[in-house]
Order: sequence, then structure tokens, then C-alpha cells
Amino acid sequence: MILRSKDTTIAYRCPYCGKCIKGIVGIFTLTGDVIKVKCDCGHSELVVSYTSEGKIRLSVPCIFCPTPHNFIIGNGIFFERGMLALDCTFADFSICFIGTEEEIGKAIDESDRELAELLTECGLDDYDKLHVLNRAGRDPWDDDDDIITGEIAVDDIVRFMLKELEEDNLIYCRCNEYQIPQYDFKIIGSTARVYCKTCGSRKDFPMGSSLCADAFLNLDEINLAEDDGSY
Repeated sequence: MILRSKDTTIAYRCPYCGKCIKGIVGIFTLTGDVIKVKCDCGHSELVVSYTSEGKIRLSVPCIFCPTPHNFIIGNGIFFERGMLALDCTFADFSICFIGTEEEIGKAIDESDRELAELLTECGLDDYDKLHVLNRAGRDPWDDDDDIITGEIAVDDIVRFMLKELEEDNLIYCRCNEYQIPQYDFKIIGSTARVYCKTCGSRKDFPMGSSLCADAFLNLDEINLAEDDGSY
């Protein structure tokens, strides 16, 4: 007699690149093992394992929270129940789907629509900006003018925007046609100083509050050649 292994498809959305990542978890392959469903961007993974009581533990990356969410589900529910969605309680948004390939495909399509609506509601025009707020520990629905704490959060925001604008040739300085601009930044207190290493042009951007950070995230260009004053 040949036993057919039970298996189910599981999916999550990568907090870094926004892609929905799917993997197949089999009841036999899971026994005694830890299964990791990894995004091909290399920055996130969903971890599936058994608890000592024989239940299934999931550690699911979240697109809204800086740390993963942990869930514990019965074996029967995981492998035998129909479509199951696990939510981020903070955002009331599904971050993990468990079921058949077809069921998950439909759930991801619906999730894409809901995410687009949420981004619009938050005043964000793309997923990347949500990711930056996530990394900075920011609540995208928070309108309070809270102070952003920690240089890492500010670093992430400035580095992200410089990369985006430089790739689109939307940073300007005083370099002439024979010079190659080299853009960089440094954090001075609650200010981010963006400058060109080649010509010395610079501009200061206040970063001491969430409103300042949001304004910086929404810049269409950075012109270091306008003056050497503040933003």
C-alpha cells in the first residue's frame, strides 16, 4: 500500500520587494524538520516547524511590521482545511495564505487589489515607500508628528531616496560635463546632509519628525546646485 503524502501550498508577501512567494509543505517532509520558504531577493523567509505538541508553528514576515508574526495552527487545519488566511492584527490585512494552488492564486489577486487601495489611503504611490516606512518602524497610518528615533531609520530613508533619484538622473549638482558626480549623505543631528563629493554642492534636509521624513520620501528631485542652504 502506497501512502500519499498530504501537502499544502503556503504563500506570503516579501516585505522587501513586495513579491508574493509560494512554497509547498508536505506532511512527511515537515516531520522533524524546519522548512523555510525564501524570497529570491534574499531578504525574507517564512519558517514552518512543528511544536513539541505536534502543532505547526509559522513565522511570517509582515509588510507592515518590522518583525515577523508567529502563528500556531493544528496539523489538521493546516493540511486538511480549505483556504486559510492569517492576518496582521495591526493592519487587519492578510499576510499569509494556506490552501491549494488555485485558492491561493485567487487570494493573492484579491490581496493585490486591497494593498493598492491601502497604499492610496496612506498617500503612498508605490510599495517601495511602504517598505521604507516599515524598516523605519513607522506606522503608515499615523498622522502624529512623532520624532523618528535612531539613525538607522533615517539612514534607510535617505539611502533609499538617493538610490531611486540617482537611478532616474534626478539629482543635480554643480559638476560640469567633464566631472563625474558622486552623491552621498551624512546625518547631522536631526538633519540629513546630501552632498556631491566631486563638486562640493550640498543641501540639508530636516529629518526630525515623521512629517519631514514623509516630505523627503515624496521628493521628485534633489537640486544641490540651487544653493548651499537648507531645504
